[in-house]
Amino acid sequence: AVVQAHRERRREEQVEAATRISERLQLELLKRSLQPHFLMNTLAALVEVVEVEPAQAVRFIESLGEAYRQLLAVASERTIDMGRELALARAHLDLMGHRQGTEFNLHPSGLDEGAPVPPAWLLTLLENAFSHNRYTKPATFRLDEARRDGRRRYTFTAPAGEGEVPAFGEGTGTRYLRARLEEAFPGEWDLSDGPTEAGWTTVVGMPA
Repeated sequence: AVVQAHRERRREEQVEAATRISERLQLELLKRSLQPHFLMNTLAALVEVVEVEPAQAVRFIESLGEAYRQLLAVASERTIDMGRELALARAHLDLMGHRQGTEFNLHPSGLDEGAPVPPAWLLTLLENAFSHNRYTKPATFRLDEARRDGRRRYTFTAPAGEGEVPAFGEGTGTRYLRARLEEAFPGEWDLSDGPTEAGWTTVVGMPA
């Protein structure tokens, strides 16, 4: 009975710890996405558009609302379908396109849209790309999936901005991504990244 009680208590402690981590990650996602400088820069860009092209400003506002609607819908989840993650990523790219006056696209290849993934993992990689690059021309980001031996391997490529290779490093975005991966797939994920001829490539492995 004593051993059983100890095991039950241990399980309760593990659940409580996992809940605290999940809540912290949810708050971290919202905090990163609601950064004052990001909002201020976005609103400043919106003001400029309102003054010269009101119709485009309406689409800008709708894009901003959609991006945050998608974000709030997934923030509290441990995993979501890849299809929802793609919708979140595309909403962000649409917003950034309005903000920077150009067009950004995501080219997926071989993706299973029903596969479980950590929420905002792809969004985080996109945010990293915009944080470390200045894109003044249309740009296309790539996400490829390969499946082998019961695992999925995602390869994300961010093009270089202004003719230079981006350099991400281990910033808050990457640390957040690692924490989300560990929460979703404890000990069963891997991540590597670095510069390539195409720009900056991140490879993430997850269970199938």
